[in-house]
Amino acid sequence: MDDLAVTVGNLGSERYLGTCLRSIYAEDAPGFTYSVLIAFNGFDAGNVVQQIAEGFPQAQVLYRRNKLGYTGTYNLLLRASDARYILILDEDTVVPKGTLPAMVAFMDAHPEVGIAGAKTLNPDGSLQKSYGVMFDLRSEFLHALSLSTFWPDRLYRDVTRWRTVDWLNGSFMLVRRTTVAQVGMFDDYFYTFSCEADWCLRIARAGWKVAFVPDVAITHVGGDHSINTTVKSYDALVRSHINRYFFFRKHYGAVSQALLRPIMTLGACLRLLKFLALYCLVPSRRTEAGPKIRAFARIALLGFARQPWKLTPELRRQNELASNAA
Repeated sequence: MDDLAVTVGNLGSERYLGTCLRSIYAEDAPGFTYSVLIAFNGFDAGNVVQQIAEGFPQAQVLYRRNKLGYTGTYNLLLRASDARYILILDEDTVVPKGTLPAMVAFMDAHPEVGIAGAKTLNPDGSLQKSYGVMFDLRSEFLHALSLSTFWPDRLYRDVTRWRTVDWLNGSFMLVRRTTVAQVGMFDDYFYTFSCEADWCLRIARAGWKVAFVPDVAITHVGGDHSINTTVKSYDALVRSHINRYFFFRKHYGAVSQALLRPIMTLGACLRLLKFLALYCLVPSRRTEAGPKIRAFARIALLGFARQPWKLTPELRRQNELASNAA
């Protein structure tokens, strides 16, 4: 059995994939064994799959025609991997030589840690926020007021030593096989947004530690966190809020989920007013503002829905297609 299975989900953008794979295959630490698994899905990837197969014949390549989302893609890879540890890795990352064996050595030395992330840098070398505070009513209320609550600066005052954190960004998460066997894989209901927080919370509740390890670092080219509303489509915005309703109901119960309603509605109304003002006053922003107006109007109505955690018909269909393809 290998020490590590590196899983890379290609979700439709192969621009950085070759660079990522070359950085992984540069690793040649004595006695350290690893495999690489890549999953393509949801787009015409024939040429790309062939190029990857020719350029990296050691890698195991999986392909599904339907779009699986983040959870479906990595669950496919998790099921196919066979190693003591499994690395969830974004395709737009660069992993310096020595990072992978160092992370495995950290996990071997800390058997209480179930999942760990490394220090993450932007391409310019600056620190990228890669762990956040767990979703709760307080963080949701502050977020409704547009304050920095999920990735607050206070969490990054000391990044010189390893520490336990609430949850890790999905760009780099190294997890024990035994941890996955105990708590399960990603919850496919999320499809994407909030799935990492859900997984880390389940891991922590099972008695494992969730760790941030600053002794090793990767570079993450993307850097736009999923919480950033400026980069989301209508469907993505609606799904992210439905997912958080589902998250609260799943982990905190019906009362907390009910208390979330006015908070989410307040946040949606404030953002609706913001984008309405942009649409009216700044013509150059109308292309961006239009979908946001529709999305936040729909999100505001979720607060009055009987079951706000239920997916819309379009999103439910998306989940069904992913489930059938996986």
